[in-house]
Amino acid sequence: NPLVIENENELDKLNDKSWSSIIVKPELFKELNNGLIFNDYPHVYQLIIQNCSLTSITSLTISNLPDLVFLTCQYESLRNVTKLKLESIF
Repeated sequence: NPLVIENENELDKLNDKSWSSIIVKPELFKELNNGLIFNDYPHVYQLIIQNCSLTSITSLTISNLPDLVFLTCQYESLRNVTKLKLESIF
């Protein structure tokens, strides 16, 4: 049950907590500048932020993803993040 976010109108799909993986496709959310939180996804085993996505956010929180195995941030993604919080993945 993967979530593949392919356009900027799909961010609200993150409200569903049943995904097995979350993939943000390239070149998305370049204007989003508040922090982003991935919290309480009990089945997500991979989180992938593809090239040049989420380039303006300054904080990222990843918490309570007990099945998380892969966290991938590709080239130029998350480039302005100055605060990263990673907790409770096990």
